[in-house]
Amino acid sequence: MNLSELWRLYEEDKRIQGFSSATIRRTRLWSSEKKYETNIICIRTELLRGLKETLRPTFTFTITNDYKQN
Repeated sequence: MNLSELWRLYEEDKRIQGFSSATIRRTRLWSSEKKYETNIICIRTELLRGLKETLRPTFTFTITNDYKQN
């Protein structure tokens, strides 16, 4: 079951419970915003992880060769 199928079932359940269509739309909007924020966090995490992996050899070289800046 994918996320859109779960959302459809959730909407049906909330309609049966008597929630207004406006409330369901607001919940859908909130859910979309949270998914967007989560994706941004995941992208940032992956970029940071990639940056660490890229820079690690440079830092390792600097530390092992006792590089000092004047």
